[in-house]
Amino acid sequence: MKYRLENRLEDFEFHDALFSLIHADNKKWIISAKYLNFHKNTEQNPSAFDMEIDDATITFTGISVFSYKAGGALVKDVNGNIYRKEYILLEGTEAENKFLSVFENPISVLYFGTDDNTRYYLEGCGTEPFFTVECSFENITIEWDKYRRKAWYELHKQHIFDSQLNTPDNIQQTKITVNCREESISENITVHIKYKDTDYCGCGNDSLWVDAFADLQRQLPTDVTLRCCLSCQHGNMCPVGNQPNELFCTKDVHIAQKSDLFFYTEDYAEREKRSKKYTDICENYQPQSKDCYTYNSYLYSLTQTNGAEDV
Repeated sequence: MKYRLENRLEDFEFHDALFSLIHADNKKWIISAKYLNFHKNTEQNPSAFDMEIDDATITFTGISVFSYKAGGALVKDVNGNIYRKEYILLEGTEAENKFLSVFENPISVLYFGTDDNTRYYLEGCGTEPFFTVECSFENITIEWDKYRRKAWYELHKQHIFDSQLNTPDNIQQTKITVNCREESISENITVHIKYKDTDYCGCGNDSLWVDAFADLQRQLPTDVTLRCCLSCQHGNMCPVGNQPNELFCTKDVHIAQKSDLFFYTEDYAEREKRSKKYTDICENYQPQSKDCYTYNSYLYSLTQTNGAEDV
C-alpha cells in the first residue's frame, strides 16, 4: 500500500472508526478500518487538515487480551419491566474469546489509546452496546492507499462574530454564532444569538447562510431586528459569484440594477475597499426595504417559510 506506519497510534484519531475482523490467529490479527482519521501536518499527511482514510488495514502481532468489560445496557424482561444489566468482567482467554465474538459484526470505536505505552484500551460498541478491552501487542502496523476527504470534525465549523441588535430601548451589542458543515448535500446552517437571556436560533440550508440569518430574524421578537451589513440596503452581493459571509458596501454610490455592481465587485481595488462581512456595521446603516434596490437575498428570504412565500 502507498502509506504505512508502525507503532504510531498518536498520529491517528480512532473515534467513530468502524473495525471489521479479517483474520485472527495466535500470531496476528488483521482488521479492516473505515472512517479512520489521520492527523494533519505529518510526513504522510502534509495538508492543513486531519483527513479521513478511505480504507485502512491494521495488523496486530503478538496481541494479548487481558480483560473485557461490558454490560450496563437497559433491557426489558418478559413482563415488560425495564432494568439495567449488571456489568460483566472477563479476563485472559475468556476475555479474548469474547472480544473475538464481538467481531461477528463490525464494531464502532469510541476510543483506542494508551496511558503508558504498555497496555492499551479500546472502547467501542458492537453486539454489546458498550465495552472496554484492555490489551497489549508487540507491534501494530496501519496501511492505506488514499484519503477519502477531510475528517468529519474538520467539516464542522463554528464562527463567532460581533454584531448589533436594534431593540426598543437602544442599539445592543451582541455576538452571533454560525455553525455550518462543509462538503454536505444539505448545508445545515444554524445561526445563534442571545437576547435578554433567551437563546434564539435560525436554520437554513443555503450555502451563503442568508436563509439562516433571515430565519433567525423571524425567531426574534417583532420589535428586535438584526443591525448588520446583511440587512442593510447598502450591502450588495457579487453579481458574478457569491461567497458566504461576503458583501460589498455601496453606501457612496447609487445602485439601481445588478449591472451597476460590476465595476465595484470586479475592480480589485474597489472590491478590496468595499468587502464586508455579514455582521459588520457602520454609521451609514439603513435597513433594507422594497423601495430601494439591493442585490441581496436577505429581504426576499424573510418572506419565505420552508420555501413557500408567506401570505
